[in-house]
Amino acid sequence: MIGRVWLYVVAAMTIVSLGSVVEIMARDGSGSSRYQDEEQRSIAFLRDRQAQSSDPIGFVRVIERLGEMRSVAAIDDLINLITF
Repeated sequence: MIGRVWLYVVAAMTIVSLGSVVEIMARDGSGSSRYQDEEQRSIAFLRDRQAQSSDPIGFVRVIERLGEMRSVAAIDDLINLITF
C-alpha cells in the first residue's frame, strides 16, 4: 500500500517537473547560487536510499520542493524513482 502511494506521489511530481521543462526561469546572481545550492542538496537527498526509508515525509517534501522550483536537473533522478 505505502509503495503504491509513493509511486503515485513520485509520478505526479515527475509529471509536474516534466511539464515545466519549457519554462525558463530568470534569476539574478545571488538568487541563482542559492537556488543551485538548494537544488543540489535536494537532489543529493533524493539519491540517498537510506533517507528515503528513514525520513519519508522529508523525502516527499524534497520532491514537492523540486517540483515548485521547476528543477530540470532533478528530472532524471525523479524518473529513476518511478522506474525502479
